[in-house]
Amino acid sequence: RRRLMSLIGVTVRTQCYDKFKEVYSDSYQDILLMHEEASLLGSSPQTIAQRGQGFQKHYRRVIQILESAAVKFGFEAAVVLCGKVVNEDGSLGHSYNTPGAVGFWETRCRASDDAIVGHLKAHVYNSTSLNAVDDAFNDGTRNDPSTPNSTPNHDPQLGGKCAWDKNFPWKGMSSALADANLCIRGYPAHKCLLPGEAHNENSRNKGIGALTQKEIAALVDGLKAGTMLVVKRPVITGIAPPPEWSHDGARRLFAN
Repeated sequence: RRRLMSLIGVTVRTQCYDKFKEVYSDSYQDILLMHEEASLLGSSPQTIAQRGQGFQKHYRRVIQILESAAVKFGFEAAVVLCGKVVNEDGSLGHSYNTPGAVGFWETRCRASDDAIVGHLKAHVYNSTSLNAVDDAFNDGTRNDPSTPNSTPNHDPQLGGKCAWDKNFPWKGMSSALADANLCIRGYPAHKCLLPGEAHNENSRNKGIGALTQKEIAALVDGLKAGTMLVVKRPVITGIAPPPEWSHDGARRLFAN
C-alpha cells in the first residue's frame, strides 16, 4: 500500500480528493471521520502516552471547531472533556468556554474550571463502573446513578403510579400501596418480616436493611417464581354473578 501511494503523485492524489468531495459533497467529512474512527478501533491497543496524545489532538480539534463557529456564526459554547479509563486517564481533562460563555461554570454551576472537570470525571467514572457491573451480571437491576436506591414510580405492566419517588418505602409500604391502589399477593410472610416490622428495636430504623439474607432470598425467590405479585386493587367488586353470567368473574372497578 505504501509503495502504491509513493508511485501516485501529489497532483493525482489531490485530483482524487477533489473528485471525492465533488461526489460526496454533503457527507465527505462524515465519511472521513468514520474512516478515522474505524482505523482507531481496528488498531492495536494504545499506550498511556499514545492515549494522552490522542486526547490532546481531539481536544484541539474541538476547540478549533468551536472557535471557528464563534467567529463565523456567533455560536457560543461551554464544554468539558475527560477520559473514562480510571487507571489511565487521570490527567486527561479540559474545560473550555468561548468568549461569550466565559464565567458560565462559576455563575451557573458554582464551580471553577478545575472543579467542573472533577465533577465530570466523578460522573463518568461512576457510570463506567456501574455499566461494567451490568455487563458482568447482565440482570438489568442497576438503579439510576443520579438517584441512589431509587424505585421507578410507574409500572407499565400494572398501569398504576406508585406513591414513592426516591427511597424504597419499607416502613411505609402499606400506606404507599394503599395510596397507589395496589396490593401484594403471595408475600412469604412465614419466611420474612412484613414491611415495617423489625427483629428488635435496634434494627427498627434500618428499614429494609434489617432483613436477613434468608429473608431477602425468600423475597427474591417469590418474585422470580411469580408467586409474589404486585397487583392493582379494585375499589369496587361486584357480588357473585348468577350461574348464567357469561364472564369468568364479577365486575370490578379500579381507580385508574
